[in-house]
Amino acid sequence: MVFLVLTTVPILLFHLFYFYTDDRFHIPLMASVAVLAGSMLALVSGPGKETILKVLLPALFLLAVAARIAAPAPLPQRRLAADRVRKHTPENAIVISAIDPVYLARLGGYGTSRRMVPLSRNVEYASALLVKKRVDDPRLRLLNSEDDRALALIRPHAEEAVRFVASERMDELVLEVARGTPVFFESTFVDENEAKVLAELQEHFKLVRRVPYLYELRLP
Repeated sequence: MVFLVLTTVPILLFHLFYFYTDDRFHIPLMASVAVLAGSMLALVSGPGKETILKVLLPALFLLAVAARIAAPAPLPQRRLAADRVRKHTPENAIVISAIDPVYLARLGGYGTSRRMVPLSRNVEYASALLVKKRVDDPRLRLLNSEDDRALALIRPHAEEAVRFVASERMDELVLEVARGTPVFFESTFVDENEAKVLAELQEHFKLVRRVPYLYELRLP
């Protein structure tokens, strides 16, 4: 019981306040509960009922396997996208993507000079503002942190966490392609909210498909 408490409670409490939620953070808790459930089942069954368990446990195992086949775990699309970038783009490439640049730079660009450029301000981290000193404005206390009015009050005192995004620097990207810099567009997580930016890309460049979800930008 001490082991169960020490291995599950701290991480459970931590993720009550962590901004990102995912089942994998609770694997120690789920595994421990499974072990306890199995122990309790053995106690409830008692001696002389081993035959029931020999039938029941394989049946439950087959049921769990069938459930996983019917509802397989989703593919790690971000990781697959990062692997495509690393495999199919030159080491000096500029890669435009709707995947957050921190993740993509670590898995798709580590050890190279690849430059990861967010597609727009809708991409995670590209929308963030950095404030070096506390903004003491009483109006902020009445507003949600995601409220546009709050952002308007903070913006004069802040700087962009990511200064270069494709939607705001289209002309500079054109110059990079003209200079011979390989520029690619990774489209795995592009949705309808990026329709305007996508139209601008297609207006300025010819998108040449290299592999699924990965296009090289060429001048018309």
